[in-house]
Amino acid sequence: LVGTANGMYVYNEVSDQFEPVPGFPSNVRIQSILEDHSGVIWAGTFNKGLFYYNPADKTHGKLQYDTLMTNNDNTINDIYEDGEHNLWLATQAGLKKYDRKSGSILRYTVKNGMPGNITFRILPDEFNNLWVSTTNGLVRLNPSTHEIKVYKKEHGIITNQFNYNSSWKDKEGVMYFGMVKGM
Repeated sequence: LVGTANGMYVYNEVSDQFEPVPGFPSNVRIQSILEDHSGVIWAGTFNKGLFYYNPADKTHGKLQYDTLMTNNDNTINDIYEDGEHNLWLATQAGLKKYDRKSGSILRYTVKNGMPGNITFRILPDEFNNLWVSTTNGLVRLNPSTHEIKVYKKEHGIITNQFNYNSSWKDKEGVMYFGMVKGM
């Protein structure tokens, strides 16, 4: 799967071409892609929200996960699925937890301890904490207790400004986050 400025594509080995993925609009910029535990493909977009496609039954659509739905709420930089199958969304308007069972949304913003509302990437650690990169530091969030710990330049990182689509976790569990001045 490839997310582009004009929708989602999949490589077809037989024709040696990229073809549009059914169920995703062609007029959107794809910011993030996730295949969940049941094979559903999720795409976070720039200013257009969250779309899904289920290859098993061919259902697709846009998930209305929030009532605000401003451009900042609709820009989804990353999607993460936790062990309870909740979707975590790194947006331009904070970190959001979408409880798929209840349909409720829980927001993490500067109002409740985040260092900035623009969030980029989400990686879990071995203790089920979520590490979230932002425009103003790196966050460790304990989803069970809602405790937020912020790491900034004074804690030894290069800069407080992280970057889009720039994180990776290796086989040993070491996490790497891209910043505007390095990694």
